[in-house]
Amino acid sequence: MLRGAYDEAMEQINAQLPDLRNLATRVLSWITCARRPLTVLELQHALAVEFDSDSDDDSSSNDGSCDNELDAENLLEPEVMVSVCAGLVTVNSDDSKTGKTGIIRLVHYTTQEYFDQTQARWFPGAQLDIARTCARHLSYKTFAGGRCHSLDDYVKRGAENPLYYYAAEYWGHHTRNADTACRDVMAFLQLSGHVDAAAQPLSNLNFKPSPRRMRGLHLAAHFGLQRALQQLLLVAPPGAAAGGDPEPAVVPVDPDVRGWQDCTPLICAAKSGHESSVRLLLATGRVNVNAVDEAGGTSLLYAARNGHESVVRAILDRVDVNVETRDHFSRTPLFKACGQGHEGVVRMLLATGRVNINVTDSAEWTPLMVAAFWGRDGIVRMLLATEQIDINARNNKGRTALTHASVDGNEDVVRMVLATEQVDINARDNKGNTALSHASMDGHEDVVRMLLATEQIDINARDNEGNTALSHAAMDGHEGVVRMLLAADGIDVNPEGGFPEYGLKACWTPLGLALNRGHTAVAQLLRASGGREEPITFRLAETAEKVTSTVVASECSPESPITE
Repeated sequence: MLRGAYDEAMEQINAQLPDLRNLATRVLSWITCARRPLTVLELQHALAVEFDSDSDDDSSSNDGSCDNELDAENLLEPEVMVSVCAGLVTVNSDDSKTGKTGIIRLVHYTTQEYFDQTQARWFPGAQLDIARTCARHLSYKTFAGGRCHSLDDYVKRGAENPLYYYAAEYWGHHTRNADTACRDVMAFLQLSGHVDAAAQPLSNLNFKPSPRRMRGLHLAAHFGLQRALQQLLLVAPPGAAAGGDPEPAVVPVDPDVRGWQDCTPLICAAKSGHESSVRLLLATGRVNVNAVDEAGGTSLLYAARNGHESVVRAILDRVDVNVETRDHFSRTPLFKACGQGHEGVVRMLLATGRVNINVTDSAEWTPLMVAAFWGRDGIVRMLLATEQIDINARNNKGRTALTHASVDGNEDVVRMVLATEQVDINARDNKGNTALSHASMDGHEDVVRMLLATEQIDINARDNEGNTALSHAAMDGHEGVVRMLLAADGIDVNPEGGFPEYGLKACWTPLGLALNRGHTAVAQLLRASGGREEPITFRLAETAEKVTSTVVASECSPESPITE
């Protein structure tokens, strides 16, 4: 029934005068195909962009930019845009008088569903129209100066050109969806300053002056625009010899040209995961596959970090690729892939036989540690299956893979690491804490249970302040963990330690810690197991400031509250 109603509305729209019909079609196609909701101002400026009557004619000035800036007379009132659409469009207004700051949208979610299903029927050229409009807008002379060098200027540019942010961020997506490299797009890609301005919303908004600008090749690679890349690189498009419209002539560029932060087109394509673009650039024979940007990143590093398996495969096909390249944190592609959980990439890198699986970053973390920390079960399994793995490697805090898995309660990882029978289960970090200590202080009962089930566990291992796993569990009120530890053979119920960072100096027993922190249930368990209070007690100040007064324990009965 709804489909019939929408069909009827579209027939009503098509019965309008040609100009009104075309306007309604553009309004509906923009709203339907936009990558995000549009404001009224954005759509007004999009519809105000002018084209020549011959869509394939390029009327650019000598420098390639559009002859005309925005003509304010072309800006339509919101009421006009809504009225021609037969009730299918509405405005969520932030301004009751003008509605210009509101979102213009389809009247109901079923309207979007209808147009998603019938887009090819009603708006067959929508993607190309949006791509051309964005490219034309970005070619205005106001953008010829390139990127802005301050946040104020950047915000001002967006305010004066409401379509700028959308056009810069999404023109490439619409161009790729249209599967074309029309004249408007190619003309825009050859405008150095304009391209530089269009790239800014895609970056981290670094306003530091740079001697290098982004080029058309960088943006074409970033968006995976194969046809545009072919033309910019002067590679004949597939089927060109078979006929068709002539392609516009372009000036060749260096395929390894550097842009902002020293990025290359290959890095841009690899980071975004565009395999075809990566292979096209590599096929030129004129790109450095190991080129490094300002962050120390290479095409392989970014592809591995982002999990682009096909891109990683294409880069690894190059015999000259450095699989051990490091960024500024000394992290390799394997390290990046392990941290992000990209199993397919890890498998490919391990298969090269050229990666160091025990490589350490600047903080001395290994791929196994980072995988264990994030609970990447499949990757941990792959790494443990290698003969070279150093399962007991320590980072700059003295922590091992088992420690990290225990800290975060990654049960499956702990189970796999313990199953190797090569792990040092009692390894202590720089503060003297073991895996059992960490699991106990964080209340990871299942991990504590697994650790206690091992024969080698030192249940009474003390940290640098004299605390045991029981001390930590009591301090943080983890009743379940305390119960398991008290049930273990050989448990010392009354170790004496302290927590200086909380103003609790030496000689605190688990029971004293539980009482001090108000963990009544834990205190009852400890008392029932023979726990005693410390000989010297301190009361933790509400602000966690260092406590300055002491009380002789003999002056306080066990039932008395701890006083200052």
